[in-house]
Amino acid sequence: NSFLKKLGEGRDFQKEEEKPSKDEMVFYHIKSKDELSEYKKLLGKDIYIQVFSDDSHIRKPEIEGIFIGSKGNHLYIEGEEAQKNLVNILEKDKISIYGHSLSKDLYPLMMNYNFELINISFDTEVAEYVIDSKRSNYALGTLTLDYLEKQTPSFKEYFKDEGQIDMFTDYHEKNIEYGIFCETRVEDLRKLQEKRIEEDGLKEVLYNIELPLIKVLVSMEKEGFSVDKKVLEETGESLNKSLSLLTTEIHNLAGEEFNINSPVKLLEILFTKLNLPSGKKTQRGFSTGAEVLENIKEKHPIVPLIL
Repeated sequence: NSFLKKLGEGRDFQKEEEKPSKDEMVFYHIKSKDELSEYKKLLGKDIYIQVFSDDSHIRKPEIEGIFIGSKGNHLYIEGEEAQKNLVNILEKDKISIYGHSLSKDLYPLMMNYNFELINISFDTEVAEYVIDSKRSNYALGTLTLDYLEKQTPSFKEYFKDEGQIDMFTDYHEKNIEYGIFCETRVEDLRKLQEKRIEEDGLKEVLYNIELPLIKVLVSMEKEGFSVDKKVLEETGESLNKSLSLLTTEIHNLAGEEFNINSPVKLLEILFTKLNLPSGKKTQRGFSTGAEVLENIKEKHPIVPLIL
């Protein structure tokens, strides 16, 4: 995103400050059910969770480890037995969870351990959608840059200076470090978003509608549905043909070929070349959004086709 790139220029991002200090890197690496039972007392009633998996949706996703942040403690749970016990504890003790884009964390837990009794206290991705539904990017890195003026690189970017990550890399150690790093970012972001949610009167929408919906959507994703591959391919071909004909018709009405998906080019065609009413001008120029186009769809046959 060129705007975000420009936004970051001139800022002095200290890479050393981004990574957790040695003091922050204190953690408990748990590999068995008994170990988890021993450290269970470290879990609070509201915990940060981040699941490291292969993100597979073709087969059951494999979970490398589950990172937990709670009351200043860091736990990393490895192994099926310990992870299944963690899910049981979360359900039995009604422990709430928070994080960023929790649907990506909940899916592998649902698929592997039938995690169903989920209590979500906060999701920074969903919270931002409630605050600003017109954003095009809700990635953690984008939000922390906007709110905190701090970069949050992806997992691979975070470790890029340490050489190539391959099959010999100790993923668990890197997962733990990255989990601690992301937890700090999410907690700082959450505080600011909670304030915005309160000020804008959006608590009802976030806590009673959007957050409970996460579980519903992940459950739908888990169940999935069967499709007829042949019918799907035929439908795709039919839609492509229809789209091609529609594009040709729009180009003919415009008198030239242009990128319909480009707001800048669309603005030029509609409001300069065809001289259609442009509506109110914003700080970024005239809008070509659906609401604006709806108001002028009777002015020229090209507009309904674009809609």
